[in-house]
Amino acid sequence: MEFNKDLNDKIWESIVRNIGDFITIEIPDYKVQRLYSFASAIGLAKQREHKIDNKREVERNFTGFLGELAIEQYLGIEFIDWTIGKSEEHNSADLSKLKLNIGIKTSEIGNVALIPKKPYREEVVTIMISDHQIKLCGLATKEIQLQYSSPELVKDPAARDHKVGFWGYSYLEPIEKLKERYLERQQQLRSSYELLMGIR
Repeated sequence: MEFNKDLNDKIWESIVRNIGDFITIEIPDYKVQRLYSFASAIGLAKQREHKIDNKREVERNFTGFLGELAIEQYLGIEFIDWTIGKSEEHNSADLSKLKLNIGIKTSEIGNVALIPKKPYREEVVTIMISDHQIKLCGLATKEIQLQYSSPELVKDPAARDHKVGFWGYSYLEPIEKLKERYLERQQQLRSSYELLMGIR
């Protein structure tokens, strides 16, 4: 199965028509500069570890972490792990520090978000408009991911074994659901702590 450019373009036409419905997050320049240095350092480390294309790895990491920065700003809390380790050491949900089994998938303009063929968790879907701007599109449940995805939207043939392109942007749950999940989880943790300490 090959990449279906016509299908990809039609989906992007639909996304562009509705892009005003998504929340815009502006990333300050000082955060962007820090992120670019971090992405470059990760790219260099992975080049040594896996002998990969450093330039493409830097771009990929920058895009992914920019989405995470946008979610940090949206929630008003920092959770990004700025340490550089081996790939397997960072193979957990992006929001695991917030005790949420939720990931973040960010794509560049013209590309849909790539997700696992078999979803592990819910995913926040975002679009990188520029180095300083992200659109928060919504929350994709595992059911939504399974229903609205296709291997025809994956450009890299080697990635089609384990990834599919997500096209259900108009079916996402509102991004406000993420904030609700975060606040509910914090309340649960607070209640558990109070019970443990015998506060109530």
